[in-house]
Amino acid sequence: MISAKYAQAFARYNRWQNASLMAAADQLTEAQRQHDAGAFFGSILGTLSHVLWGDSAWMNRLTQTPFTPTPIDESGRLWSDWSAYKQARVAMDERIIDWSQSVNDSFFKNDLTYITAKGIQVTKPLDLIVMHIFNHQTHAATDNYINALGPEALARAAAYTSGSHWTLLWGFLISTAVAWLVIKLQVLDKLEDKLKHKSLWLRSFAISGAYLFLSSLLTLPWTLYADWWREMSYGKTSQPLSDFLSQGSVSLLISTLLGGLFLSGVYFFIRRLGRYWWAWSGGLTAVTVSTLMLIGPLWIEPLFNKYTPLPPGEVREALEELAKQAKIQPDRIFVYNGSRQSNSQSRHRS
Repeated sequence: MISAKYAQAFARYNRWQNASLMAAADQLTEAQRQHDAGAFFGSILGTLSHVLWGDSAWMNRLTQTPFTPTPIDESGRLWSDWSAYKQARVAMDERIIDWSQSVNDSFFKNDLTYITAKGIQVTKPLDLIVMHIFNHQTHAATDNYINALGPEALARAAAYTSGSHWTLLWGFLISTAVAWLVIKLQVLDKLEDKLKHKSLWLRSFAISGAYLFLSSLLTLPWTLYADWWREMSYGKTSQPLSDFLSQGSVSLLISTLLGGLFLSGVYFFIRRLGRYWWAWSGGLTAVTVSTLMLIGPLWIEPLFNKYTPLPPGEVREALEELAKQAKIQPDRIFVYNGSRQSNSQSRHRS
């Protein structure tokens, strides 16, 4: 169940995000704001108008203020003037903040019975209703962002997505070809011959690690194309090639070591446990995945990015409230600069 602090934090976040949206939309012409982009409610202004319509209806319901619901298919046309919309949006955001400060935790334990825009009586838990109100804003922000991209950017995004599917297929084919080449050249057989006097575990670890290392080197040209050059050409990353190779080298060493240990364990079970090797291997897989989930944030991920405490502000307050509900200490919330590897994000919280 959510709390009053949750609602207050998201109300402030909602106001900040709406101010950012309006500042961005101010840079557009009136024709661009009114242009029908094929979204659910037509234009950018139509989508924003619909969200404001929803916020107004929900605030009236939450505060038990009588009102006559406007049909949903008319919600995108309620505010056709940009200046009038902005004034109404600012006033609504303040109203949401005032409401969030007037309720306590016990408020969210109750249900709300209301009449929908279609005239149907519905009863729902208040905590779910409040979460829906703030999530509705997220939908609108995403919709407006997509609408503002323009035909050229949308076509470029479609090309990237379609190309990514082909990239997956080619990646699989290249990996298969590399595996065939390694087997054909009998590289691993020659390595095993040199280690035939060593223990079974050491031989399986060396062979597994050697294959992972060798296959990564042979697929390096494809990796450079698919994970760096292609991402760079689409503006998805600005990471220098030297940094990409440096982090890739660290990742290769870690995957060779940990992958070798895991595969040597599976091979050990196959050789020693007969028909039930798969059951023991499944247990080994579960233990390995659980261990990586535990040690990853502590020892592996800091090798690639610097983690620092999340600075004070509305985002931290909202996350602290979520952390409290998950019984996580607030001092365990960290942030790193995700733009080092990808332009798709500027920050990542952990």
